[in-house]
Amino acid sequence: MQEDKAALVREAFPRILSGDPAAVDQYIASDCVRHDPDGRDVRGRHGAKLFIAALRRAFPDLTANVEDVIAEGDKVVLRYTATATHAGEYLGIAPTGRKVTYSGINIYRVRGGQIREAWQLTDWLSLMEQLGVTVSVG
Repeated sequence: MQEDKAALVREAFPRILSGDPAAVDQYIASDCVRHDPDGRDVRGRHGAKLFIAALRRAFPDLTANVEDVIAEGDKVVLRYTATATHAGEYLGIAPTGRKVTYSGINIYRVRGGQIREAWQLTDWLSLMEQLGVTVSVG
């Protein structure tokens, strides 16, 4: 049922984002791949735990508000708005102490009650600008 997949992702997203390793074990398949547009794919539960831990070190108070969840077939799309304080190094950027807000859209492939594959599009331009990074386009 599509509603079950949407409910699973709606429940899983904030728990995984909180850094709960039990949530990763519960919701993410052992062979899951999180595709990153820059080619730094995250593989499996261990990779997911490392990725989330690094994110939580940089943004320990990270929270996200789920704006929309749409399911069709084995795919679930989740749109969110995140807020956090930059309290640790992130992508080589020293902590700024700045409060940031950014948005993103994730697409998940769900089968057998677990996330098997994920694609994430985050508004990195807005995030980098809020961290004080000068971004030139073109």
